[in-house]
Amino acid sequence: MLSIAVVDDDVNDSDRLKNYIKKYFEENDRSNGASNECHINVFDCGNEFLKAFPSGFDIVFLDIEMPGLSGLQTARQLREINANVAIVFVTNMAQYAINGYEVNALDFIVKPVNYFDFALKLKKILGYCGKLAAKQIALRLSETESAVIDSSIVEYVEVIQHYLVYHTTDGKEYRTRGTIGQAENMLVPYGFARAAKSFLVNLMHVRSVKGQEIYVGNTVVYMGRTKRDSFMEKFGRYVGGLN
Repeated sequence: MLSIAVVDDDVNDSDRLKNYIKKYFEENDRSNGASNECHINVFDCGNEFLKAFPSGFDIVFLDIEMPGLSGLQTARQLREINANVAIVFVTNMAQYAINGYEVNALDFIVKPVNYFDFALKLKKILGYCGKLAAKQIALRLSETESAVIDSSIVEYVEVIQHYLVYHTTDGKEYRTRGTIGQAENMLVPYGFARAAKSFLVNLMHVRSVKGQEIYVGNTVVYMGRTKRDSFMEKFGRYVGGLN
């Protein structure tokens, strides 16, 4: 289920967007014969939204002109928390929307919003969310804790004492139960290749290969002798743009 936030100090505008979102999903369900659900939260200021964000949102419709924390200021703080969430600015004046490039906004909508234009933009936004979700992986860390991360931030996976350890670009490690074969099946579609019995490497983060040494980010992973030919073939295809 998608989680959507509408952040606008004007109740009429936020209600209109909320109703448009509901209408779009209702029409989409009927036309596709499938259930496409969403949950919508409405906030009247940036501060309240940012307090709630750790619970997670997929799409944020953000009014630019708000008292207190402006939409742009809210977006800047949001980007420090999450680099991928889809930000869509809503504004009375189109020239303000150019500021969206600063925070990598996906789109902008000019008030007053009409349903036809909104539906076209929402279709594009949902396409972005679909591509993003396709690259995300869910990891069960314990009986009570799980994490969903983007596969692109994983540099490599290694086996340590019967655990799989996912090493990421931000220096974090995610430890979970499983086999390297299971991880390989999950991650090969996203550009990963087996480098050794206990190592699975994200090819996009390979800086160079020297002999048996694979330089991944700031780490050196040692290639297994039996995996060398297969790894080098996959790496060559990746570099050549054939994957």
